[in-house]
Parts: sequence; structure tokens; C-alpha cells
Amino acid sequence: LSTNHGGVCLMYDASLHARPLQLPNFSTFEVVAAYVHRSGFNAVVVVLYRPGSRSVTNAFFDDFNDLLERIATYSAPLMIAGDFNIHMDDENDADAGKLSDILANHSLLQHVQSSTHRHGHILDLIITRDNLHTQTLPVDPPLLSDHSLIVADCDCRPPSAVPPIFR
Repeated sequence: LSTNHGGVCLMYDASLHARPLQLPNFSTFEVVAAYVHRSGFNAVVVVLYRPGSRSVTNAFFDDFNDLLERIATYSAPLMIAGDFNIHMDDENDADAGKLSDILANHSLLQHVQSSTHRHGHILDLIITRDNLHTQTLPVDPPLLSDHSLIVADCDCRPPSAVPPIFR
């Protein structure tokens, strides 16, 4: 009976297999993560929601850094999607600068470059490792929600096996 502004889920096609990743409960955001795979595809997929009703704190950046360190051990392509509620479109926003620095320190790229919210801000992000070819499709204005649907195409094929060289 009340408005729910949060929650995370990871929905995937039945042709994929997903194994949940065990993560601690972070106090500053909600997160779900899984190793998703099938023949010719594998990735670590993370979905994150940071409530916009709470101020961005140093604890958020500590928690997010902790999350990134935990998932850095996976050699599979990485995709992080979520509502960070940080104004990534504002060059003067100190929180956006801190988040960008953390991403750069982990060799990650944020791909969304146009507004994802009805108030004209980039709040919803798609993040990958900087070596993962990713194309974000044009972001349409919000329809049912105050946030837009973001669609991205990521190349998550496993590296081809290199045949051994015998000499």
C-alpha cells in the first residue's frame, strides 16, 4: 500500500544458467550478483540500487569499493547495472567525481551518456571493464517509471581456446 522505491532483481533468459554470487549485506545499497553462462557466453552480472532518499556518504564509496574488490577475482566479463542515484551528468558533482575515480582505479567504464531520469539526470548506469566492447543503445524517455529503460550490447564471449604449440 505504500510506494517502494527500491529492490533489485536479475532476470535472465531460460537458455542461460545463473549461479548466485555470495556477497555480504551492504548497508548503503542493495545488490544481487550472479555468474551467468551458456555455450559461447559468460559474464558476472551485478545489479545495484542505492536509495536516492539517502545522501551519498563515504560509507557508500567504501562499500562499493569492497564490492568491486570481491568481484575483481572473476576472470569473466563484468557487467554492473543499476540505479546509483548519483548525478553522473554533473561535472561539478563531487560524488560523481568520486565514483568516476573508483571506476578508473578498477579499470571500469561507465557507458550511459544521456539522461535516464525524467528530471534530466544520468542516475542509472551500465558499467563494464574497460576492455569489454559495449554499445549502449539510445535511451528513450521514461514511460511507466520516472527512470528510462537502458539497453546495452556487450560482447561476453569467452576467450577462444588457443591450441597448444608443440616444438
